[in-house]
Amino acid sequence: MVSLAATILLETSAASVVSTLFLRPEIWAMMFIWLALHCLLLAIRSPNWRGIWYLGCASFFSMIGVEAKLQVIPLALSLPVIAIAFQKPGPTNRHPVFEHGFGFGHWAFVLAAFALTVVAATMFVGQIWFAARSGGYQALIVIYVLTCAWVYGIRAGLPSRDRILGLAAIAAGVSLGQLSHMVTNDPLNTLALANFIEHLAIFSSPDVVRSQGSFN
Repeated sequence: MVSLAATILLETSAASVVSTLFLRPEIWAMMFIWLALHCLLLAIRSPNWRGIWYLGCASFFSMIGVEAKLQVIPLALSLPVIAIAFQKPGPTNRHPVFEHGFGFGHWAFVLAAFALTVVAATMFVGQIWFAARSGGYQALIVIYVLTCAWVYGIRAGLPSRDRILGLAAIAAGVSLGQLSHMVTNDPLNTLALANFIEHLAIFSSPDVVRSQGSFN
């Protein structure tokens, strides 16, 4: 409701939209993180394909929020832990629709998510500054998210196929968020996101602070 109200207020004035988009991107970032949290909580409580859909939306909004403002990355990375904390353990949360086998629709969803992931990963990995010894923490983040998702499935008593579909939903949501850069054709945003620690370190260096008067 908070995100919906903020969206309505922002869209009542064109000047408000322009100023917040260019001058206050943290407003947009927090709005998308709130949407991601809302979708994540809905995914926990929703059965069948609705839960998978909400999980993909949570991943997508998280990625969009991070792209709007890199400083919300710690908040986005806290969402997997929140999912585990709010999940009640036990086999009672199984999704019955998946207990009859891995059907054609399931395979199609997983393969589509894999295709999106390959394209987005190629676009992302190509921007990592390997020459500057970067690339380690990005892999750790991926391992962290996948591990949290798998632990969530184990704690909830979900069968393996449900966990695979959940991982596919997460990958598809993050990949679509990354591929949204193609709409504006902004490779610099991808470069900053792929090396966000180095990017933030540059803006927090004493020279930049003295030249701009404050932190970005």
